[in-house]
Amino acid sequence: MQEWLFWQVGHITPYLSQLQVFKEKAPEPIPFALDLLGAEAARLYGVLEKRLGDVPFVAGEYSIADMAIFPWIQPLRQGQDLARYPNIHAWRERIKARPAVQRAYDKGRDVAAGEKSLALQ
Repeated sequence: MQEWLFWQVGHITPYLSQLQVFKEKAPEPIPFALDLLGAEAARLYGVLEKRLGDVPFVAGEYSIADMAIFPWIQPLRQGQDLARYPNIHAWRERIKARPAVQRAYDKGRDVAAGEKSLALQ
């Protein structure tokens, strides 16, 4: 499990957060950044897709690794088509169906109604 937490911290968070910043906050498109970060996002999605082809959750059973990675996998915001990643899609659905996750999103909606970053994709 620890290796997947390190993967989230060292790869998922820095690259996907930068991609979202360049896609959503840059005053104008910067093709080099969007291409570079978009390619890395696709690579990271591929790593996760492969892993989830073997196990239902990143570390086998639902764990803090899934909790850490799940919020960063925002395909609509990152230009990724989940049709290409059926294992990620199924994993996201399993996590979204968890009662505690639903309660957390409900609380988030109460706190920040309309906040795009809290949308449950």
